[in-house]
Amino acid sequence: MWCGEKYRVYSLRMKFPFFRGDKKRVYLDYASSTPIDPSVTRILTESFAVFYNPSSIHKEGVLARNKIELARSEAVRFIDAQPDEIIFTGSGTESCVLAIRGVVEQARSVVGKPHVITSMIEHASVLETIKDLERRAVIRATYLQPDHEGRISVDDIKESIQEDTVLISVMMVNNEVGTIEPIKDIGLLVRKHKNEKGYPLFHTDASQAVLYNEISVLKLHTDLLTLDGIKCRGPRGIGLLYVKRGIRLAPVLTGGGQEKGLRSGTENISAICGFAHALTQAKQEREVETNRVEEVRAYAKIKIKNVIPNVVFNESKTHHSPHILSVCFPACDAEFVVISLDALGIAAAWGSACKSIHGDTSSYVLAAMGKDDCMQSSVRFSFGKETTKKDIDALCDALVELVHRKVITTT
Repeated sequence: MWCGEKYRVYSLRMKFPFFRGDKKRVYLDYASSTPIDPSVTRILTESFAVFYNPSSIHKEGVLARNKIELARSEAVRFIDAQPDEIIFTGSGTESCVLAIRGVVEQARSVVGKPHVITSMIEHASVLETIKDLERRAVIRATYLQPDHEGRISVDDIKESIQEDTVLISVMMVNNEVGTIEPIKDIGLLVRKHKNEKGYPLFHTDASQAVLYNEISVLKLHTDLLTLDGIKCRGPRGIGLLYVKRGIRLAPVLTGGGQEKGLRSGTENISAICGFAHALTQAKQEREVETNRVEEVRAYAKIKIKNVIPNVVFNESKTHHSPHILSVCFPACDAEFVVISLDALGIAAAWGSACKSIHGDTSSYVLAAMGKDDCMQSSVRFSFGKETTKKDIDALCDALVELVHRKVITTT
């Protein structure tokens, strides 16, 4: 939006009590960011006292280093890995960028112009990195189209593998429509097609899967895997990249050589400790929360359909994550629907938060799925630990109001 439009929307919003703090708001954007768990906040607070540089060799520095390594040992249990296979980064985006650029740069010494395979519906951190490398003629890339439910075909990947393919990157759970990809099957396929140089490697961004799906690198057969603290009730500004033993990456950040030389910069001790605890907490609560959130999602589908009979759900009926529900309101402007819901106290999204920064209101994910009629008419509602059926009732009350205001049509 232009500055004038932003001011107009701000002025309009301030007329409503929700923006003055008079009424409770309903947060349905957990796929964008989760609240920090209270137990994680306690860990963060305790860790703030350890301000020492973990690269120092004095007693205090060793204390700081021990805190990081204990957290690393805790974090790896979440994905069935070993401590030396974890690289802490500053975000999920950084982890994806390190995986892609690290593999490509390392491979260029043995493969002239590497070939990379990905899908058309990946997170921007993956797509934009690959497109940048492609624009600069560093790599050749193949972008696979999903089916109408957002699933990537394993056969399509098989047919796309070439002699110089060095990396295949497919996300575990799509951040916009919630489709779960066949990661285990892709991992097995890639393992069968590795050449004598160890390529191709397989990377998956599992950031959206962390709270509701089992993530075991041993079962998924991944070579590289990304997680993000902001998606699992952990601290902001922390992520990790799993790098299977024996795999060599070129660093993206150079400097002091921290994190095995792959992520230079003094480590963020408190964020690392908080992230590790958040992963432990997520694993303990996964089964109960998955079932509960699935009930909330099913309830939301019924209630929304009752209010607006012509809605379309952008989903895989059999392979979806319980916390994401993409809803198409035919012939409506998704951005205007989200702004109107916001004014009525409901926080939702018309796509990923990263895409919204650039003011892009059309969905490249839905376009790739062949849902052209829903590209600019779909809103993402995403749920979390605090979401209840009462929140869904409040959402539906707001949708009824938008129907009355003709923001949403029912025919």
